[in-house]
Amino acid sequence: MDAIGHFWAAAVFSGFATPSDWRSWADRKIEENESPEDWIVLMSLASTEDELLEPLGKRMRAEELECGHRIYIGNAKLGYIYWSFKLGKMPLEQCLAKSGDEADGGTGDLECEVVYAILNRLEERQKSGKPWDDLVKKADELFQPYLKIAKDQWASLGQTAPDDRRG
Repeated sequence: MDAIGHFWAAAVFSGFATPSDWRSWADRKIEENESPEDWIVLMSLASTEDELLEPLGKRMRAEELECGHRIYIGNAKLGYIYWSFKLGKMPLEQCLAKSGDEADGGTGDLECEVVYAILNRLEERQKSGKPWDDLVKKADELFQPYLKIAKDQWASLGQTAPDDRRG
């Protein structure tokens, strides 16, 4: 069993995946299988993140039981958050604040202090009117491994990767 439930949880609960993403994926899986799993049917019917809690939770528990250990999604969530910034869905300061919160309370291996340090410098520079292009470059370097995780998981779900608008 692969970690599809965990992959979807990271994409959904980071705010990256939309209801049309998970519903169209689930609909395709239903069309491909004569007897689709219950969690996929429920995913197809879910129109909110709250409605996904039960089916994804059920799938995630089964995945962890099969592999014999917890599967952590924090690093993927960080990648999806940063990808949202790269796609122009949120400004850098929102991305850094959300990533800092995830790093602080999540299961990823990124130190929240590193993220908050960049956010603090960004806010200082924005107030003073000084350029902050170097901070975008620093964030790009910091988040590159997490972005790769998210993009790899998204591709493994058979989803088409949207084009990055910010490099």
